[in-house]
Amino acid sequence: LSSDSLVQLHQLLQIKSWLEHPNNFIFSGVVKTKDEHDADNPVKPFPDKEYLRKVISVVHESDRVFIPKSRQIRMSWVMVLYALWVAMFHPHQAIFIQSKKEEDAASLVFDKKMENSRMSFVYHHLPPWLKNMVTVDTSYSKMRFSNGSIVWGIPEGGHIIRSHTASLVISDECAFQPEFENAYTAAIPMAKKIVGLSSACGGTFFGDIVCEVI
Repeated sequence: LSSDSLVQLHQLLQIKSWLEHPNNFIFSGVVKTKDEHDADNPVKPFPDKEYLRKVISVVHESDRVFIPKSRQIRMSWVMVLYALWVAMFHPHQAIFIQSKKEEDAASLVFDKKMENSRMSFVYHHLPPWLKNMVTVDTSYSKMRFSNGSIVWGIPEGGHIIRSHTASLVISDECAFQPEFENAYTAAIPMAKKIVGLSSACGGTFFGDIVCEVI
């Protein structure tokens, strides 16, 4: 085999592995995030932690998941990476990432430049051959993939969700969304998978459900 053929074979084997499970992609080394605490080397592979692998596996295998979190445990990051895996490797997926305000959601998906938001940052730093395989168009709070998938960052509430069919809905810091219960109720009949994550806040819909389960 020529060197070009060997490279193509290696890439095909990588894609085959990444399709088999999201952990194989997220912890492959090609997925890079930014570490604001490291001024000298801020762009680095997403850390391979056993608890993160377990979270991804549970999310991948479940239809409804609520995740209590604290700061610095990378739950928002890992959900953005899971959403990117769904979008890139599964055609025609409609993925909604919801936060209290549209600008908060845009900071998770896309905001003006690829470097500004989490998902667009990760996509921007993928290998060129992979980006050529699945290209992307962007607008404020949206990433549209050439395979027909879309990721849309939306503000709280159920009005947008209610009018669409979703493959995946991720609600970030949902305990601090006054309209989260309404959004969750709207999403139940039309979303294949719903993930809620937040600092658990007592006296909220999210907090009550998390405390019930625990």
